[in-house]
Amino acid sequence: MQNIEKRNSILLGCGRICSTIGDSIYELAIIWYIYYLTNNTIFTGLAVTLIAIPQILNFLFGPLIDRFNVKYLLSYTQLFQFILMTIIPISIMLDYESVYLVLTVVFILSFLENFQGTSEMSIVSKIISKNKIAKYNSTVNSMQQIISMVSSVLFSVVILYVTIRDIYLFNAFTFLLAFVLFNSIIYNSKNKNMKNLKSNYIKELKDGWSYFRKSKLLLITFPLAFANLILSGVSAILPKYAEELGNSTYYGYLMFSISIGMLTGSLLSSFFMNIRFGKLIPILSIFIFVFWISSTFVDNVLFSLVLFSVSLIPLGIMNISLLTFTQITTEEKFMSRVLSISDSLLFISIPLGAMLGGVIGELFAAHTVMIIGGTSFAIISIIYMLNANLKRVNSINYYIANN
Repeated sequence: MQNIEKRNSILLGCGRICSTIGDSIYELAIIWYIYYLTNNTIFTGLAVTLIAIPQILNFLFGPLIDRFNVKYLLSYTQLFQFILMTIIPISIMLDYESVYLVLTVVFILSFLENFQGTSEMSIVSKIISKNKIAKYNSTVNSMQQIISMVSSVLFSVVILYVTIRDIYLFNAFTFLLAFVLFNSIIYNSKNKNMKNLKSNYIKELKDGWSYFRKSKLLLITFPLAFANLILSGVSAILPKYAEELGNSTYYGYLMFSISIGMLTGSLLSSFFMNIRFGKLIPILSIFIFVFWISSTFVDNVLFSLVLFSVSLIPLGIMNISLLTFTQITTEEKFMSRVLSISDSLLFISIPLGAMLGGVIGELFAAHTVMIIGGTSFAIISIIYMLNANLKRVNSINYYIANN
């Protein structure tokens, strides 16, 4: 049994890594390519919005995911992403470069990622022991951040010598490889009875929301949704911010800074499992605020990138902490629904943030959006410190010991 668990965790981890390579390249290439086609931050903001809208509807998919074998959902979404990703290089080969085609592909891919993401997080608790989940999340997420970091640097160099068509073809191949790995996982859960789907679906949707609302997750999620609003606005203006720093190729270095900061946070997250969640988040938010704002007022580009990277270390810690907290404290039968509801609430602010960031970045300077972004983390810290219920949320290790 332990051998099967080890094999499954390796396959799932390797599949996630392949998927991350695809996602990292895709996220870098898609924003850069849209800005290249339009030279307009409103369109990059629209791209971020289209990525987020399906995620907002994620809560609708939780009960459906619970009814199917999550292994097949996880693997076949990768196969469909492979097929979709080939559309962009084919259109380039046919000399049909349209921003609207790219945005359409982005939107459909985001819907597929709903099923992939929730299935991926849901299957962890089904094939890995609870006492190993925190270590697994930290290890795999660290690997994902390393890949994102390496991808960011390589993208800055490779884009000078390799066409965007070839980048997307390689991207498609990574999704195909992820499909093979996920499909090799040994997991024989049977699909639930599909009779009375409509009535059961609505009941399960209500039960999932009721469970989520009564849990501590609702309190934790809303302040972090506000953080996503800020980060989505920043994502929309990063290509323009790179130009303001002196060169459009700095976009890759900005993404590298984000990746190395998030990686460091992922690696350090296990050291924060004993700190009360209600105390940890406000401290980390203040840390982000101080270093982020400092990075915007430094003239030296290298020093600015270092400060910006350091400011995102706490965000890596927060990401792992929230994911592990959800997986540890949620009953298995509610896992898919709770994860999808949590995702929806976390993403609900992203369209607004992306469009605001794009519009402000177009009307004013991208630097202005960066200052607003950094300052907002101070607000998150204040929200946590003033809310008595949030302050009472215990440490992750407390919930592991008492589950």
